Amino acid sequence: MAGALEAETNANDSKSLETALSRIARAIELDPEHTEAYLTRGHIFRAQGQIEKSLASFKKAAELEPDNAECHFTLGGLQMAQNM
Repeated sequence: MAGALEAETNANDSKSLETALSRIARAIELDPEHTEAYLTRGHIFRAQGQIEKSLASFKKAAELEPDNAECHFTLGGLQMAQNM
């Protein structure tokens, strides 16, 4: 029973993340310089284990807002983790 509940929860989480990614893509389409959208997308991709996509999102956010510490901190952490 617990396994089925966990599987259902994971499926719902996956659907929620895909819905969020779809909405973020639309936000970026409407405003390609929406730094927060790139940050959020990067966090979602990281949670899904899609590290290359996550890095690309954080790099774009850092490009848009070079003084944004969150962009650089998270980007650096991902890059360090890749090198380990």
